[in-house]
Amino acid sequence: THEQLQSRNRPTHMDFWELFIRARFHFWKGTIADFDEAHALLQRALALRPEDSSALSLMAMVDLSKLWSGSQAAPALLLRQAQSNALRAI
Repeated sequence: THEQLQSRNRPTHMDFWELFIRARFHFWKGTIADFDEAHALLQRALALRPEDSSALSLMAMVDLSKLWSGSQAAPALLLRQAQSNALRAI
């Protein structure tokens, strides 16, 4: 039945999934404040599933977006973090 299929496809870590979806929502809003919120949510998600490639790659994109915004005091550090997360994602 439809309910059985839904329960089979439901993520096992709903807390992780909710954090990830909220982070993705904030990332796509595209403001500096939303990048900061996405970053905070992804840190919490990655605390639950540290090797999740979707969260790691989104974290890399958030870091790069913060870098491109020109609002960061330590761009070299942010670039290293983005690269590290991108490499861990693959």
